[in-house]
Amino acid sequence: MKIKEAIQWVIKNRSITQKELSKKTGVREAAISNYLNNKSELRSDALQKIVDALGIEVSIKIFKTK
Repeated sequence: MKIKEAIQWVIKNRSITQKELSKKTGVREAAISNYLNNKSELRSDALQKIVDALGIEVSIKIFKTK
C-alpha cells in the first residue's frame, strides 16, 4: 500500500477529518487536502508528522541501478 493510500484509509476508518489532522500535526489543512487530491506533494517533514500522528509505519526500499 502506498503512503497516500494508507493515510486515506486511516482517515476514513477512524473518522478523522482533515481539519482534526491539521490541528494534531500543524500541517495546513489545505496542504493535506491538496496532497490527498493529487494536486500537490507534501514536504517530507509534513508527511512525517502526518504518518506519526496516524500511527502509520513507513518502510522505504531503495534500489540501486547499474
